[in-house]
Amino acid sequence: YLKTSLSEILECAQFGGVINDKEIGDQSNQIFEKVHAYVCKRVSHWQNVLKTWVESVSNESNDWEKLTILTESLDGVIGEIIEVKKIPSKENENYTKELSQFMEADILSEFSVFKEKVRRSLPSMSYDKFSVMLARVRALDGFHHTKPHVPHIGELVEAARQRIVSDAKKIEDMIDQTAEFDKIDVLMAKL
Repeated sequence: YLKTSLSEILECAQFGGVINDKEIGDQSNQIFEKVHAYVCKRVSHWQNVLKTWVESVSNESNDWEKLTILTESLDGVIGEIIEVKKIPSKENENYTKELSQFMEADILSEFSVFKEKVRRSLPSMSYDKFSVMLARVRALDGFHHTKPHVPHIGELVEAARQRIVSDAKKIEDMIDQTAEFDKIDVLMAKL
């Protein structure tokens, strides 16, 4: 709706220029200034949502419920950014789109950092934490705009399978090569 309305306002401004009606142009400028001011307020909100999400991701306690809620908020932010990027702008005045594009780039960068953090933590993660992490990533996977940017559940399940196979192979090799039953018992308990 906003896109259509602003397109018509742009056309009115151009018409005002053709018929030399300065008032139409001034009114058009005021509307676009208000849209820009609104987008600036939204960018501030978006930055706060992103900052809180990053803090939650960085928190070692991994409050996955909070992270899920914050991811849902970021999903909404990305949806808003997509809409803002569709807003028409006057010639040489793309600052509203540029603001939203910078914000989108920041969000996508943070999602990349998160994916890498998850990927790096897999080899050293206990099976209990791995299980919880898989369940929560499944929950993060349910949001339309953020889904392409969170860790893919299929890749994580495959990593879990590979780790279990690797740990089982270590236990099998130890059984075949040694009589260190204490170590074997500890590894069996972990598996």
